[in-house]
Amino acid sequence: MALEGSLSDFSLNDMFRLLQSGKKDGILYLEKTEAERVATRGQVCFSKGMIYHAEVGMASAGDPGERMYASGLITETEYRQAKGLVKIQQGDKAKRSLAQVLIEEGYVSRHKLEQFVAQSVEDVLFDLLRWESGTLRFEPNDSHQAADLGVAIAVGDIAAKLATRLEEWNRLSKNVPDDGTNFFMASTAGGNAGDIHLTAREWGLLCHLHGGRSLRELVNLTGYGDLEIARLLLELQASGLVERNEVAVASTSAGI
Repeated sequence: MALEGSLSDFSLNDMFRLLQSGKKDGILYLEKTEAERVATRGQVCFSKGMIYHAEVGMASAGDPGERMYASGLITETEYRQAKGLVKIQQGDKAKRSLAQVLIEEGYVSRHKLEQFVAQSVEDVLFDLLRWESGTLRFEPNDSHQAADLGVAIAVGDIAAKLATRLEEWNRLSKNVPDDGTNFFMASTAGGNAGDIHLTAREWGLLCHLHGGRSLRELVNLTGYGDLEIARLLLELQASGLVERNEVAVASTSAGI
Protein backbone atom coordinates (compact mmCIF):
# COMPACT_ATOMS: atom_id res chain seq x y z
CA MET A 1 0.00 0.00 0.00
CA ALA A 2 1.29 3.45 -0.92
CA LEU A 3 1.94 5.93 1.87
CA GLU A 4 1.26 9.56 1.02
CA GLY A 5 0.80 12.93 2.64
CA SER A 6 2.27 16.41 2.83
CA LEU A 7 5.48 17.69 4.37
CA SER A 8 3.34 19.55 6.88
CA ASP A 9 2.10 16.15 8.10
CA PHE A 10 5.34 14.16 7.83
CA SER A 11 8.87 15.17 8.73
CA LEU A 12 11.27 13.86 6.10
CA ASN A 13 13.67 12.79 8.83
CA ASP A 14 10.89 10.80 10.49
CA MET A 15 9.92 9.26 7.15
CA PHE A 16 13.53 8.21 6.48
CA ARG A 17 13.77 6.63 9.93
CA LEU A 18 10.46 4.81 9.42
CA LEU A 19 11.53 3.35 6.07
CA GLN A 20 14.95 2.40 7.42
CA SER A 21 13.63 0.72 10.57
CA GLY A 22 11.08 -1.20 8.51
CA LYS A 23 13.77 -2.21 5.97
CA LYS A 24 11.46 -1.09 3.19
CA ASP A 25 11.95 -1.45 -0.56
CA GLY A 26 10.49 1.19 -2.85
CA ILE A 27 10.69 4.81 -3.93
CA LEU A 28 9.71 7.92 -1.99
CA TYR A 29 8.43 10.52 -4.48
CA LEU A 30 8.36 14.20 -3.53
CA GLU A 31 6.98 17.26 -5.28
CA LYS A 32 6.68 20.94 -4.51
CA THR A 33 5.27 23.81 -6.55
CA GLU A 34 7.14 27.10 -6.63
CA ALA A 35 5.48 30.50 -6.55
CA GLU A 36 5.57 30.65 -10.36
CA ARG A 37 3.76 27.28 -10.43
CA VAL A 38 6.81 25.37 -11.63
CA ALA A 39 6.89 21.89 -10.08
CA THR A 40 10.11 20.49 -8.65
CA ARG A 41 10.24 16.73 -8.21
CA GLY A 42 12.52 14.46 -6.27
CA GLN A 43 12.81 10.80 -5.41
CA VAL A 44 14.66 8.70 -2.86
CA CYS A 45 15.12 5.01 -3.70
CA PHE A 46 15.25 2.43 -0.90
CA SER A 47 16.47 -1.16 -0.72
CA LYS A 48 15.99 -2.88 2.64
CA GLY A 49 15.62 0.51 4.27
CA MET A 50 18.85 1.92 2.84
CA ILE A 51 19.15 4.52 0.09
CA TYR A 52 20.81 3.50 -3.18
CA HIS A 53 19.84 6.56 -5.24
CA ALA A 54 18.33 10.01 -4.76
CA GLU A 55 17.61 12.81 -7.20
CA VAL A 56 15.95 16.21 -7.28
CA GLY A 57 15.17 18.18 -10.40
CA MET A 58 17.41 17.20 -13.31
CA ALA A 59 20.89 17.82 -11.85
CA SER A 60 21.16 14.47 -10.07
CA ALA A 61 19.13 12.41 -12.52
CA GLY A 62 20.27 10.48 -15.55
CA ASP A 63 22.80 7.75 -16.29
CA PRO A 64 24.93 7.12 -13.17
CA GLY A 65 27.94 6.51 -15.43
CA GLU A 66 27.53 9.99 -16.90
CA ARG A 67 27.37 11.45 -13.40
CA MET A 68 30.54 9.58 -12.39
CA TYR A 69 32.30 10.86 -15.51
CA ALA A 70 31.05 14.42 -14.89
CA SER A 71 32.31 14.27 -11.29
CA GLY A 72 35.78 13.15 -12.40
CA LEU A 73 35.52 9.72 -10.76
CA ILE A 74 36.18 7.99 -14.08
CA THR A 75 37.48 9.20 -17.43
CA GLU A 76 35.39 9.50 -20.58
CA THR A 77 37.29 6.56 -22.10
CA GLU A 78 36.65 4.37 -19.05
CA TYR A 79 32.98 5.32 -19.09
CA ARG A 80 32.59 4.45 -22.78
CA GLN A 81 34.51 1.19 -22.42
CA ALA A 82 32.42 0.16 -19.42
CA LYS A 83 29.19 0.97 -21.28
CA GLY A 84 30.41 -1.05 -24.23
CA LEU A 85 31.16 -4.08 -22.03
CA VAL A 86 27.72 -3.87 -20.42
CA LYS A 87 26.07 -3.72 -23.86
CA ILE A 88 28.09 -6.64 -25.26
CA GLN A 89 27.06 -8.98 -22.45
CA GLN A 90 23.35 -8.11 -22.46
CA GLY A 91 22.45 -11.56 -23.73
CA ASP A 92 24.44 -13.34 -21.03
CA LYS A 93 22.55 -14.86 -18.12
CA ALA A 94 25.21 -13.73 -15.66
CA LYS A 95 25.57 -10.25 -17.08
CA ARG A 96 27.45 -7.69 -15.01
CA SER A 97 26.06 -4.34 -13.93
CA LEU A 98 27.81 -1.11 -14.81
CA ALA A 99 29.15 -0.90 -11.25
CA GLN A 100 30.53 -4.46 -11.44
CA VAL A 101 32.25 -3.71 -14.74
CA LEU A 102 33.80 -0.52 -13.39
CA ILE A 103 35.14 -2.31 -10.30
CA GLU A 104 36.22 -5.56 -11.94
CA GLU A 105 37.97 -3.79 -14.81
CA GLY A 106 39.85 -1.65 -12.31
CA TYR A 107 38.32 1.67 -13.40
CA VAL A 108 37.17 2.52 -9.87
CA SER A 109 37.58 0.98 -6.42
CA ARG A 110 34.64 -0.20 -4.35
CA HIS A 111 35.57 2.39 -1.73
CA LYS A 112 35.51 5.25 -4.26
CA LEU A 113 32.16 4.05 -5.58
CA GLU A 114 30.72 4.00 -2.07
CA GLN A 115 32.03 7.54 -1.49
CA PHE A 116 30.44 8.71 -4.75
CA VAL A 117 27.01 7.26 -3.87
CA ALA A 118 27.17 8.59 -0.30
CA GLN A 119 28.06 12.11 -1.54
CA SER A 120 25.37 12.03 -4.23
CA VAL A 121 22.72 10.97 -1.71
CA GLU A 122 23.91 13.53 0.83
CA ASP A 123 23.71 16.36 -1.74
CA VAL A 124 20.13 15.49 -2.68
CA LEU A 125 18.93 15.01 0.90
CA PHE A 126 20.48 18.38 1.75
CA ASP A 127 18.17 19.92 -0.86
CA LEU A 128 15.09 17.92 0.11
CA LEU A 129 15.41 18.53 3.86
CA ARG A 130 15.13 22.29 3.20
CA TRP A 131 11.76 21.98 1.50
CA GLU A 132 9.18 23.78 3.64
CA SER A 133 6.17 22.48 1.74
CA GLY A 134 5.26 19.80 -0.76
CA THR A 135 3.79 16.34 -1.07
CA LEU A 136 5.31 12.91 -0.66
CA ARG A 137 4.29 9.41 -1.68
CA PHE A 138 6.03 6.11 -0.97
CA GLU A 139 5.48 3.34 -3.53
CA PRO A 140 6.71 0.02 -2.10
CA ASN A 141 6.77 -1.80 -5.44
CA ASP A 142 8.79 0.73 -7.41
CA SER A 143 12.52 0.53 -8.15
CA HIS A 144 15.08 2.43 -10.21
CA GLN A 145 17.34 -0.35 -11.45
CA ALA A 146 19.19 1.83 -13.96
CA ALA A 147 20.46 4.05 -11.11
CA ASP A 148 21.35 1.19 -8.75
CA LEU A 149 25.15 0.87 -8.45
CA GLY A 150 24.97 -1.91 -5.89
CA VAL A 151 25.78 0.48 -3.04
CA ALA A 152 23.25 1.62 -0.42
CA ILE A 153 23.62 4.21 2.33
CA ALA A 154 21.97 4.31 5.75
CA VAL A 155 20.63 7.79 6.52
CA GLY A 156 22.20 7.53 9.96
CA ASP A 157 25.66 7.26 8.37
CA ILE A 158 25.39 10.74 6.83
CA ALA A 159 23.12 12.36 9.44
CA ALA A 160 25.93 14.26 11.20
CA LYS A 161 27.29 15.69 7.92
CA LEU A 162 23.78 16.70 6.84
CA ALA A 163 23.17 18.43 10.18
CA THR A 164 26.44 20.37 9.81
CA ARG A 165 25.57 21.47 6.27
CA LEU A 166 22.05 22.51 7.26
CA GLU A 167 23.40 24.52 10.20
CA GLU A 168 25.87 26.30 7.92
CA TRP A 169 23.16 26.97 5.34
CA ASN A 170 20.84 28.48 7.96
CA ARG A 171 23.65 30.81 8.98
CA LEU A 172 24.81 31.80 5.47
CA SER A 173 21.35 32.16 3.94
CA LYS A 174 20.64 35.13 6.22
CA ASN A 175 23.35 37.08 4.36
CA VAL A 176 23.04 35.35 0.98
CA PRO A 177 19.28 34.85 0.55
CA ASP A 178 17.78 32.58 -2.09
CA ASP A 179 14.74 34.83 -2.60
CA GLY A 180 15.47 36.33 -5.99
CA THR A 181 17.97 38.85 -4.62
CA ASN A 182 20.49 39.72 -7.34
CA PHE A 183 24.24 39.80 -6.80
CA PHE A 184 26.51 41.71 -9.16
CA MET A 185 30.10 42.78 -9.53
CA ALA A 186 30.80 45.93 -7.53
CA SER A 187 31.37 49.06 -9.62
CA THR A 188 34.35 49.95 -7.43
CA ALA A 189 36.44 47.37 -5.58
CA GLY A 190 37.01 47.60 -1.85
CA GLY A 191 40.00 49.41 -0.39
CA ASN A 192 41.87 46.16 0.15
CA ALA A 193 41.42 45.01 -3.46
CA GLY A 194 45.18 44.96 -4.07
CA ASP A 195 45.59 42.28 -1.41
CA ILE A 196 42.82 40.03 -2.78
CA HIS A 197 43.82 36.68 -4.24
CA LEU A 198 40.90 34.93 -5.91
CA THR A 199 40.50 31.20 -6.45
CA ALA A 200 39.53 29.81 -9.85
CA ARG A 201 35.96 29.29 -8.60
CA GLU A 202 35.71 32.87 -7.34
CA TRP A 203 36.96 34.21 -10.69
CA GLY A 204 34.49 31.98 -12.50
CA LEU A 205 31.63 33.21 -10.35
CA LEU A 206 32.54 36.86 -10.91
CA CYS A 207 32.38 36.31 -14.67
CA HIS A 208 28.66 35.48 -14.33
CA LEU A 209 27.79 38.59 -12.32
CA HIS A 210 27.61 41.23 -15.07
CA GLY A 211 24.07 42.56 -14.98
CA GLY A 212 23.25 40.73 -11.75
CA ARG A 213 22.36 37.12 -10.97
CA SER A 214 20.36 35.45 -8.23
CA LEU A 215 21.79 32.60 -6.18
CA ARG A 216 19.53 30.14 -8.03
CA GLU A 217 20.70 31.43 -11.44
CA LEU A 218 24.33 31.05 -10.35
CA VAL A 219 23.71 27.47 -9.25
CA ASN A 220 22.22 26.67 -12.66
CA LEU A 221 25.01 28.43 -14.56
CA THR A 222 27.98 27.00 -12.65
CA GLY A 223 26.78 23.56 -11.55
CA TYR A 224 27.98 24.30 -8.00
CA GLY A 225 25.69 23.59 -5.07
CA ASP A 226 23.84 26.50 -3.46
CA LEU A 227 25.84 26.14 -0.24
CA GLU A 228 29.09 26.48 -2.21
CA ILE A 229 27.71 29.50 -4.10
CA ALA A 230 26.63 31.10 -0.81
CA ARG A 231 30.13 30.61 0.63
CA LEU A 232 31.77 32.16 -2.43
CA LEU A 233 29.37 35.12 -2.57
CA LEU A 234 29.88 35.86 1.10
CA GLU A 235 33.67 35.84 0.65
CA LEU A 236 33.43 38.09 -2.41
CA GLN A 237 31.09 40.49 -0.58
CA ALA A 238 33.55 40.67 2.31
CA SER A 239 36.29 41.54 -0.23
CA GLY A 240 34.18 44.36 -1.65
CA LEU A 241 33.95 42.74 -5.07
CA VAL A 242 30.26 41.83 -4.99
CA GLU A 243 27.18 43.81 -4.03
CA ARG A 244 23.51 42.96 -3.65
CA ASN A 245 20.70 44.60 -5.59
CA GLU A 246 19.45 46.67 -2.65
CA VAL A 247 22.87 48.40 -2.64
CA ALA A 248 22.30 49.39 -6.26
CA VAL A 249 18.84 50.77 -5.46
CA ALA A 250 20.22 52.85 -2.59
CA SER A 251 23.02 54.24 -4.78
CA THR A 252 20.59 55.16 -7.54
CA SER A 253 18.27 56.91 -5.12
CA ALA A 254 21.15 58.88 -3.63
CA GLY A 255 22.11 60.19 -7.05
CA ILE A 256 18.67 61.58 -7.92
